[in-house]
Amino acid sequence: MKMNSMSRSDYILVTPAYNEAKFIRATIEAVLAQTVRPLQWIIVDDASSDETVAIVREYAAQCDFIRLVQVTQPHPRNFRARIAAINLGLESLTVTDYGFLGTLDADVTFAPDYYRRLLCHFQEDEKLGLAGGIIVEHGGGIRVPVKGENARSVANAAQLLRRECREMIGPCPLLPYGAPDTYTEVSARMLGWRIRTFDELPIDHPRLMSSASGITSGKFRQGKKDFSFGNHPLFQVFKCFRRVTEAPVIWGAFMIFCGYCWAALHSERRTVSSEFVAFLRAEQLGRLRSLLPGQLGRIPSGAGADGGRTSED
Repeated sequence: MKMNSMSRSDYILVTPAYNEAKFIRATIEAVLAQTVRPLQWIIVDDASSDETVAIVREYAAQCDFIRLVQVTQPHPRNFRARIAAINLGLESLTVTDYGFLGTLDADVTFAPDYYRRLLCHFQEDEKLGLAGGIIVEHGGGIRVPVKGENARSVANAAQLLRRECREMIGPCPLLPYGAPDTYTEVSARMLGWRIRTFDELPIDHPRLMSSASGITSGKFRQGKKDFSFGNHPLFQVFKCFRRVTEAPVIWGAFMIFCGYCWAALHSERRTVSSEFVAFLRAEQLGRLRSLLPGQLGRIPSGAGADGGRTSED
């Protein structure tokens, strides 16, 4: 049966990898086990110093849909590097006729029917632009989106994006604190697409989030990231209050708030557009109104949403 562009099931994947020799073999095996394999899988090695390249080459020699791309230009090791690697992978595609594209971390695994079931969700909803499964952390902890967030947040670890949605969004800018998933989610909603995390599709992640840089520094960076995207100050206070029970209890939420305040006090420049900030803040204030109608009913939806420095920043 011939599929139109809104229902076709062929997809491509891009994976940025830096020193992932410990995990990437399991990730490759998980993709090879899929009942619906990708048309092409670009694995971008970002100048690894371990055996990552050798492992990818081993599989690429056996599977013609796997292609290794290497970053050889010297560059700082930061969150921009990961986004640049993803963008390079997309630029390196040699197939042009596909319906979906996905980002895939080099340290995750999932069931053999993961992508087949994810594609079925897209076929059932033509306005679904971005979707993925739920993260299961090392030790069995489940990274469940907070209540109501499964329609706002999709983990970057193993997500799919409808091609039409991706082309409307365009390439992800080189965000100073990473989080291309946040940028893509907000941009998709801003353009009228639906996004969704599906709880029945687990993604096994063998190490704790923020473990590479430490939990405390990771929380502080998260606060700076929130400011860089334009989070409204009232929403940021609410977000930190809601997270006081997350590990490390109280301290983690405090560090997120400190990171946000640090970025505000230093008037950090935002990479996202003023339209992005305006949309995000309007969403956030709307969510606050729905939770606290009495206290926030008089706040205009566009308050502080001009994307520049405001008295609240």
